[in-house]
Amino acid sequence: MSTVLQQYQAKPTRLIAHVWYATMGLAVIDMIVAGTFILRKHKTPSAVGFLLGGGLMVSQMFFTIFCVFAGFAHDASVVHEEEGTEDSASTADRWMAAFAFFIFLATMAFTLVLAKFRSEVIPVSMMDDATAAAAAPKAGQVPATTAV
Repeated sequence: MSTVLQQYQAKPTRLIAHVWYATMGLAVIDMIVAGTFILRKHKTPSAVGFLLGGGLMVSQMFFTIFCVFAGFAHDASVVHEEEGTEDSASTADRWMAAFAFFIFLATMAFTLVLAKFRSEVIPVSMMDDATAAAAAPKAGQVPATTAV
């Protein structure tokens, strides 16, 4: 435990990054809960737009966290290459970067799919006239069904 404290005392930016990563992990859990509520019960255009904006912001934040931890891992590996030692901090930073990158991909994929199919999520009765006309099936097309 003392080595962890020494590591944070040597590089306080690492502590800030780890705390920020944990906070963003809670933001992902909040987005999951909010997304479930919005997509099941509260399908208004403003709620879906809120979910789109939140998903985009969370995905960009995880890409930033990926870049930070990739930089930490690179710096630690360069220092330990020069010293000829191995450090578990470099390995931990690489894993943190990998997890952040996969969360970035997952949240970005969800946001893009929701943006593409938002007219399927929002009921036609909630849309304004222009959006409803654009979302309505054309002659000869099979209308999309919504699960109840």
